[in-house]
This record gives sequence, C-alpha cells and structure tokens, in this order.
Amino acid sequence: MKRRTLLAIASALSLLPTAAWAAAQPKADPASTTVYELRVYHTYPGKLDDLLKRFREHTTKLFEKHGMKNVAYWTPLDEPAKSTTLIYVLAHPSREAAGGELEGFPG
Repeated sequence: MKRRTLLAIASALSLLPTAAWAAAQPKADPASTTVYELRVYHTYPGKLDDLLKRFREHTTKLFEKHGMKNVAYWTPLDEPAKSTTLIYVLAHPSREAAGGELEGFPG
C-alpha cells in the first residue's frame, strides 16, 4: 500500500469517533433536506497557519453569509498532513443550496 493511501485512510479513521457520536444523536426528521459536505483543503508547506487564520477571521463568516453552516473543523495529528491539511464539514439547507458540487449524486 502506498504511503499516501495509508495517510488518507489514517486521516479518515480519525473521524470515526465523531461519526459514532453523530450516529448516537437523535434521528433527524425524514423530511429534512439538510445536506452535509465534507471538505479537505491541502495547502503548501508552511502555509497552514495562514489558512487557519483566514478561516477564523473571514471564511467562516462568508460561509454563514451564504447560508452554509460551519459544523466542524479538524487538522490531522500526524505529519506530513498535520502541517498541510484542513478537514471540515459544512451543512447546507438543501441540495439546491449546496450548488452544483453535489449534482449527479443520487438522492
């Protein structure tokens, strides 16, 4: 298995405790149209602190302004992804509000 693949799997596994917590929460209304989007942002080495500052000071507010809810943010615990990767989840009120990125997915 390639190292990059292993790191990707390890990063995904770090989300399992959160997934278990989410599964234990009360079930949502079946009529709910909320769409959750997992995003992974990779930056150049040495630029993660600048990216995190930009998200803290500007980006999260822009997301909210455009109807996206900031759900959760993570950075990996181990290098090399630790210093170059931001993982986050956004909630959209509907598929339509999520925009073209989700087109083509079954619903």
